[in-house]
Formats: sequence, C-alpha cells, structure tokens
Amino acid sequence: MEEICGYYSPSDPLSFLSSRNVMLVTLVTSEKGNYPGIRAHVSQVLKGGAGMKCGGKIVGPQGAFMTPNFPNYYPPNTECEWKIEVPAGKWISVIFSKFLLFEPGQNGKDCTKDYVAVNSKKLCGEKVGQVAETISSNVATIRFVSDRSFVDRGFNATFKAIDSLDPCPKMFQCKNQLCMDLKLKCDGWNDCGDMSDELNCKCNESDLQCKNGLCKPMFWQCDGVNDCGDNTDELNCGCKADQFLCLNSACVLKKKRCDGRNDCGDGSDELDCGRTTSTSCSDVTYKCKNQMCINKQNPECDGTRDCADGSDEENCGECSPPPPPSSHLHLHHLHPHTSTISILTPPPSPSSHLHHLYCGQRLLRFKGSRIVGGQDAELGEFPWQVSLHVKAYGHVCGASVISRRWLVTAAHCVQDDGKIKFSQPRTWEAHLGLHTQRMPGKAVVKLGLKQVIPHPYYNAYTYDNDIALMELAGDVAFSDYIQPICLPAAQHVFPSGTTVSITGWGATREGGSAASVLQKAQVRIINATVCNRLMSNQITSRMLCAGILSGGVDACQGDSGGPLSSLASPASEGGRSFLAGVVSWGDGCARRNKPGIYSTVTKFRGWIKEKTGV
Repeated sequence: MEEICGYYSPSDPLSFLSSRNVMLVTLVTSEKGNYPGIRAHVSQVLKGGAGMKCGGKIVGPQGAFMTPNFPNYYPPNTECEWKIEVPAGKWISVIFSKFLLFEPGQNGKDCTKDYVAVNSKKLCGEKVGQVAETISSNVATIRFVSDRSFVDRGFNATFKAIDSLDPCPKMFQCKNQLCMDLKLKCDGWNDCGDMSDELNCKCNESDLQCKNGLCKPMFWQCDGVNDCGDNTDELNCGCKADQFLCLNSACVLKKKRCDGRNDCGDGSDELDCGRTTSTSCSDVTYKCKNQMCINKQNPECDGTRDCADGSDEENCGECSPPPPPSSHLHLHHLHPHTSTISILTPPPSPSSHLHHLYCGQRLLRFKGSRIVGGQDAELGEFPWQVSLHVKAYGHVCGASVISRRWLVTAAHCVQDDGKIKFSQPRTWEAHLGLHTQRMPGKAVVKLGLKQVIPHPYYNAYTYDNDIALMELAGDVAFSDYIQPICLPAAQHVFPSGTTVSITGWGATREGGSAASVLQKAQVRIINATVCNRLMSNQITSRMLCAGILSGGVDACQGDSGGPLSSLASPASEGGRSFLAGVVSWGDGCARRNKPGIYSTVTKFRGWIKEKTGV
C-alpha cells in the first residue's frame, strides 16, 4: 500500500485500511544505526461499519460527501452512488478538495479502473489542488467505483447551488470553474491552478510586466529565478545573456566558468564545478580547519567529507542517551466486534548506547503542503524554535537553539525599556519544545538564563547588527521536540529566490493579538538591490530581505529574534535546516512591496564562534 521511513509525529499518526481481512506489514532495517522502531495498533473494522457506508440522496442548497473511510484507504470492489438535488432553477457546483484515485496502469483519461463519475463524465488519477465540476441542472448523480485491486485514499467533496447566470458572485471564475477572490487576480500567483487568473492582465505600476503578458511582483526581479516563464524578470540584471553573474556582482563570459582561472576576482566562477578541489582562499570560498580552501559552495553538514581533515562535517551532530527500549507484544480483547493488537519492534542492540542527534534535522516526519499564508505548525516541526518569556508577562520574543547551552535572538529584544531590564538574565525564562502558549506539555523544558550578550555594535536607530546570544542556566537534553539548528559558515550563500521558513507566536496581523499555536509560513529571499530600493535605502550589508511580494505573509510583533530557516536540500534526502537570518524589523507587517528584514547570520559567524564556541 505504501513504503514509509523516517520519523512521524505521534500527534498526526499514520493509518491504513487493508483491502480485505489480510494486511502485510514488513519492517526492513540496514546495518547502520539502531532506532526505537515502530509502535502500531491493529483493529478489525466491520465491512459495513461506521465510516464505510456511502451513497444516498442529499437534498439542500449545499452539502458534502466522500469515499468510504476517507482520508484512509477506501475498500476494493465498492460502488457508491449519491443523488444530489438543489432548489429548482439552480445549477450545481461540485468541488473536490482532495482527489486521490491513482492506480498503476491507469493514465487518468480512460478511467477503466477506479473512478468517480459526475453524471456521465469520469474522473480518475491523482489531481493537485481543487477540482471543480459544474452541472447545468438542479439534480445530479455522482457515482464512485473501485475494482478488486489497488486502492487509494479517495476524495472529499462539497457541493452548492449556484446561479447559472452568475456562478461566482463577486468573485473571479477560473477556466477550470473554480471561484477565486478578485484580489487574487493578476497578483503574480497561479491561484486557479490553470493560470487563468494571471492571463490578460493590466499590471499595476508596482508590478513587473512580463513580455508574455503576465504580471509579477517587483520582489521577484533579478532573484535568479525565471518567474515570468520567458525570463523577462531576469533581464537587465547586470549581466548579459551569455554572461555569468559573480558573487561580487561582476560579469564574466559563461564559457569562462569552471575553466580553472579566477576570472571573477573573488573565485566565485570556479565554485561548484562538479569536483571538489583545493583552491586559493577568498571571501567566498569555504576554509577548512587546516586553513585549506575548497571550491565547493556550502559544503558544511551535507553528509560528504569535502575537507581533507573532515572539518566541514565536524560540527554537525551531538550524542545523547537513547530512548527507553520498547516492550513486548500485547493483545487486548475489547468489544466483541473489535480486537486491538499493539505491534512493537525489538529493542535496540545493547551495544548501541548512544542515540545520534544532528543539527537542523527534524526527528519527526511531516506531511508536506503548499503554504500560501501563515498556518499552524505541527508539534515538533521546528524543534529549534524557542519562546522567550518575561517572567511577569509571558511570551515576548523568539529565539533559536544552536547548542545544548546557547540561543540566538535579536539584540532589540534585550534592550532595557523603562522598569523592565530586558538586558538582565534573571528577567527571562526560555521555553524550549513549546508548541502552544499556556499549554506547556511534557515535551517543554523551561530554563533560566546565565547571561545575555547583545552585539556590541547594535544600532537601536537603524537596527544594524541586530543579533544577541543567550546562555542557558544549564544544558538542555535534546529530544524529538528540542533540536539545534545548523549555523552556516561565513561563506555560506543563500541565493535570492530561495524559499525559506519563518516561525513564531507573534501577531497574526498588524496591530493584532499574538498567536497561541506556533505559526509557520514560507517566504522568498529578495535581491538586496531591489529590497534596498523598496525600503528607501535603509538596508545594510548585515541585513537580509525576505517576503511575499504581494503581501499577506510576514513576520510581525512577537516574532522578533526567531529563526529564518533555510532547508539545504529536500527533507526526504536528509536535508538540514540552516539559520539564515534572525527576525529583526519591517515596515508594518505583510504589506505589499514591504519585505521583512532579518539579520544575516553569516555576517556574525566569527562573533558567535568567539562567544559560544559553536
């Protein structure tokens, strides 16, 4: 049914429904590592029991229906038929919010295996995003059929009565029949899924007009990503089409890249040329502990020993005691129609007395989703996130775990204000492993501080050098919910256009109240020149800009000091998260063409090392 590995959050457990009365579960281990394993519960489900029924007649202006046992796997050899009736004179709009009817050997067009039929139109396969079907009648028949073989998770659908003359009142109707908010039209995002909301647009003065007629926010200009599709947004960015843009902004011919010569002047044209070799040191080359430099960009903690002395992989992990061993198999008899079995894997080998923990890696696995705005984070999804509490007031700022004893936050969070001595360690209490404010839970560790170290050159007027360090009163034990984030080397590059994550318990809108559950959102790093123009020339070389150009997603009051984390490679490939920035300041929150400003951690790598040893 599915092949899975890694770690999964107990707050969002995996579940599967077998095709019949037999399920095969196979555990495969390698020779590397010893892990706690799995704990699973098995129970029988009556074929005609609750959640397995489907079909029937639904009458009314709106309603919902789904495949049996959704969102788990539907059973094989099943037929369901829904008869839908809305008020006379109306049409019916059916929206499938999830549509997972994949089966090997079925191409998504012929639908000869599992399918759903809307009147006589068959739908099958796996569809990304919402799927809309409009029925030009007030009655409809929806039929679901699964054959005797492969099963999937099915669909979840809603329907509503619509006016045939105005199917999307006060909204924009996409070509695929979805209805979208008018504000989303011509905003640079493919909200419809078929690009119809971005066609035939007249761009605003603040937007970039692509040659193909699309409108894109100015934020995306010269960020190294072809957002227009015809490369309009990457033209006139300092280099010609046949030239390579160096990290020092110089331009050299592309044919000179990786030719063994330092044509850029800073060596950046010889970085990442396929083979890691020693090279002359410069501001952009990675320096190993033996003082030798290599031509690989961002080599630290990528699982490959690039330096001859292995120093690029040196500060990437720590060890802690293993979790308690699992117990044995238990069988509990419950209701006459239900029996439950607890399945546990064998305990780790006695020879394995250390459980390895690594920076920037979540020990729990999370299901991915597209983020178009702030939403609740999962428990343990950002284990380096810290909530800094002023003992008498509660949450005030965020911070990031970088070792068992040290945190990174913003300098403006620790400036004295009237009677409150934010600069004093005794004022603060760090909450590590926290997910929901005022609901600590067993995973949370609360620690006082030993010392607070703001950057000596912090400027309270310009927010330059807005970074601070906090030493915990004692070492914290790492767990599934508390982990350090990787610190980037001084030469680490976070290119413009890179998608990064912001997290925190700050205000959910400008001037609004703080969030109780940890919030997450994805933004993009913005070209420094473009950002400086947008922010009226207030950006220094120690600041990094990130945001969503059309607005609506940003850090806000209460998020200060928290992490801007960048995933080096997909989580499925064991990628690590690096601390790219520290939430610093902004012009309001989530305003259009006003990105968030973050302190650039690479600029302070030497200072952090000097003060903390990390």
